[in-house]
Amino acid sequence: MILRTTEKLSRFMQALRYLRPGTGSLCRGLIGVAAAATLFGQTPVATITTLSEGYANGCALGQGGVLYCADGSGVFSLTPPASPGGPWTDNRLFTFNPPVDGGANAVVIGSGGVLYSNTTFGGPENIGIVFSLTPPASPGGSWTENVLYNSGIGGLVIGHGGVLYGVWPGLDGIEGLNGTVLSLTPPVSPGNLWTENVLYSFAGGSDGIGPSMLVMGAGDVLYGITTYGGSNSLGTVFSVTPPESAGGAWTEKVIYAMPASSHNDGNPTGIALGSGA
Repeated sequence: MILRTTEKLSRFMQALRYLRPGTGSLCRGLIGVAAAATLFGQTPVATITTLSEGYANGCALGQGGVLYCADGSGVFSLTPPASPGGPWTDNRLFTFNPPVDGGANAVVIGSGGVLYSNTTFGGPENIGIVFSLTPPASPGGSWTENVLYNSGIGGLVIGHGGVLYGVWPGLDGIEGLNGTVLSLTPPVSPGNLWTENVLYSFAGGSDGIGPSMLVMGAGDVLYGITTYGGSNSLGTVFSVTPPESAGGAWTEKVIYAMPASSHNDGNPTGIALGSGA
């Protein structure tokens, strides 16, 4: 399959995101890898090679080139072949029991190979969970699930000290619930729930509405997108900068507001961080 410049750039951004080690993605459908790319011009911008057929909500690249992916059933891995061109090996790591509507979302990889993800539904109040999967002590053993937080905070990234950062998209059409950027801090005593801290709440106007993804840059600056809002109500690209001293307020800044001319191409759906950021 060839992606051309007439198609949405977000599809190329999604491919880049899932190739970035340790991060999740929102690439869906066939699981593939971007083999070559020229971003602009009339020539194809990427060649996609199918590694496995199935519906993946997001993948992260681990050690040894192993892909860890989430789907409607749970989490699985894809191990590259010993010889180039051979089939990748699918291994189911975790299955929700009972099933969860929509399954798991994008995966991120933390210290010790621990996987982190979230669900949109399920949990005590059916508003999702954030959970971890710890690898077995010996090969072939079972991965261990641990519920970290009883709400489906998405767009997860990992910062210093194992702190998770994510977004809550808000509730469409309800004033004052336009989405938030949050952190989840590990407990002092393992096994307890993680502690939520709201870093920024969107006002719902020019700053954006409905955050959906995050990446982390130098200095622990968070970058993300909103699906709506902004000066043209077509979404934004934003940053959230940590305070200079502990306990201070994080600062949100709109980096780019989607222009009115982008309406036919849709609102932003993906973000990736390149070198030098």
